[in-house]
Amino acid sequence: MTNLIDDNMVWRAINKWEENAPISLLLNIHALKEHMVKEYGIQLSSAIGGRIEVVDEKKYTMFILRYS
Repeated sequence: MTNLIDDNMVWRAINKWEENAPISLLLNIHALKEHMVKEYGIQLSSAIGGRIEVVDEKKYTMFILRYS
């Protein structure tokens, strides 16, 4: 399912991950993608300007509540 997701919310979530992630993971795009799916239920095709797809409605709802 593809929803229209606000880029600003996604960037706030990425920035939050960067603040809390271990230094060894900061340059690992796969770790970021796994975190976004596991924590927020959204799948990134790429970190910059790619397609964003909702894969878990419950987690995505919490994502919206947290970052809107």
